[in-house]
Amino acid sequence: MKPLRLRMTTMAVAFITGASALVLGGAAPAQASCGSLTDKSIAGTLSGDDGRAVNAMVGFTYVDEFGYRLDVRGCRLSGDAYGRVFHLNAGVPETGTAPTSATSDRFFIGNIPSAVKEVWVETYPKTPGGATSYRRYAGVYQPAVAPGRMNLNLRLPLTCAAGGRTGAIVASVFIGGRQVTPTWMGYWSETASSKQMGYALSGGAPGGFVSPPLSSSPGANGRPQTYEVAIFYKGTTYWRHGLPVYACKTTHVRIDE
Repeated sequence: MKPLRLRMTTMAVAFITGASALVLGGAAPAQASCGSLTDKSIAGTLSGDDGRAVNAMVGFTYVDEFGYRLDVRGCRLSGDAYGRVFHLNAGVPETGTAPTSATSDRFFIGNIPSAVKEVWVETYPKTPGGATSYRRYAGVYQPAVAPGRMNLNLRLPLTCAAGGRTGAIVASVFIGGRQVTPTWMGYWSETASSKQMGYALSGGAPGGFVSPPLSSSPGANGRPQTYEVAIFYKGTTYWRHGLPVYACKTTHVRIDE
């Protein structure tokens, strides 16, 4: 199983289940440890690009050297789930709030299983009710983080409506010459030079899809951030690469399969 496919399937289940961290994290039945645990940790900070404290879930997908997902015990997962999850500021509004002594921008996981080669770290902006919301912030992720990294500092991009530089993709989708409405889409930044690799999930719109706000960094001087898009329809996932996202603009595309 390739990490790219792993990332897509994990986030697909997150979308279908309403991106519930607790549901995903508890998918595997109780069992003994499948390997030793280490003293290695991953720690960092997460806040809005505007410096506000955010309500967000941070998901950690544990991956072994063969590309399989692992749970908190180091056992292979038969389904799609995170190895660990961390929730920041669960009671804060989806628009964030000024930092106070009651809020935090720090996340931490420890005792990473020895079989974990790398960790995919994903963020979901949340409402107080636990739903994913891109009203003010877009999502970001960091791929292939080595266990032991302690300075993973992430910032949720601001939408254009909130003074940021996010963009969007609007697509019409044709499969076998017939226009269709996909079930869901996943969007992942392909711009490895960007400090903020964006991602998002969305449902289908009539005849295609409209993405949530997507990070356009490094969008200066007209350079786009490019995205890969996974389109799920009737049990099949279709992929498109190199779709450009410009700051505060909408990219219109037609996708034919």
